[in-house]
Amino acid sequence: MIQVKDEADFIRDRDNQKLRGFYKIPDNAYFQAPGIGASSIIKYSQDPRLFAYEKQFPKQTDALKDGTIFDLLVTAPDEIHFLPDDAFPQVAPAARIYVLPKRFETLKAKGIADYLRDRGVDKKRCTTFRAIRDFEFMKQRLVTHPDWEKYHPRYNSQHDDYLYQVSAFWSDENGTLRKCKPDMLHPDGRYQLDIKRQADVSDRGWFKANRDFWYYARDGWYSKILRNLVPNFEGSIFPVVKNTGPFHCRFLTIRQDQTEYGLAKLEEKLPDYKASEVSQVYPAIYYEGTEELDLPPYAMGIKKEYVSDFS
Repeated sequence: MIQVKDEADFIRDRDNQKLRGFYKIPDNAYFQAPGIGASSIIKYSQDPRLFAYEKQFPKQTDALKDGTIFDLLVTAPDEIHFLPDDAFPQVAPAARIYVLPKRFETLKAKGIADYLRDRGVDKKRCTTFRAIRDFEFMKQRLVTHPDWEKYHPRYNSQHDDYLYQVSAFWSDENGTLRKCKPDMLHPDGRYQLDIKRQADVSDRGWFKANRDFWYYARDGWYSKILRNLVPNFEGSIFPVVKNTGPFHCRFLTIRQDQTEYGLAKLEEKLPDYKASEVSQVYPAIYYEGTEELDLPPYAMGIKKEYVSDFS
């Protein structure tokens, strides 16, 4: 069984610069903790200047927010609070996500600003009752899938011993502190489950998501940390759920040679990343040179039957 340290241990180890292993800490503590996470090195590898800009002016897209809500619904439902529709408002308890009463059909509904202000709730942390019902249905499709029972047989029992949203820290041979935060980790560290939501769960959709979001590189980064902390770590399982009805679900993996290729891409950029963090100079990426492109017929509004005119 993996030993998970608490927040007091985390603070002590952080202050003594001895972070190593698994800790149960809040999200903000993880993001503010020292160490290089997969998201940071991936964004830097894609565009250093944009990485620096988004670090200074962080943004939360609807897709990121929906992903957070679904992850919490599966891994930490107690961090989602349903706001009451009462006439005598009280300050709402602390929570990661708040669900509005049914009468507020959208986040722009009339009267919502006064309602949230009276309860001390930030609108950015809210979702609608209709949206959470859709997420609940997606969750049911996920946890009733035959492969879910295969990889997580005790999820619906009172003795669930999986590790949810734990933070992992490990220093490499050069003293570089790396970190990751798996959605769900097997109690003996055999594998991690990384839940994904996509508009298209077909092979083509999965290939496109890997290209756009670098899942293969992220898996490589996570796997290197986890393999050094847990010798018997075997790899990652990706439960992929379609984010619109009928909410189809698949369980996928990425070949080890492909995750190693992704890790190599990140390792190549790691010295530049560390140098930029020290100097606060982030190079821009440009496509140099002026190119002349041969326009295909459809780009000139030529109908298909006349394509032969330019062959």
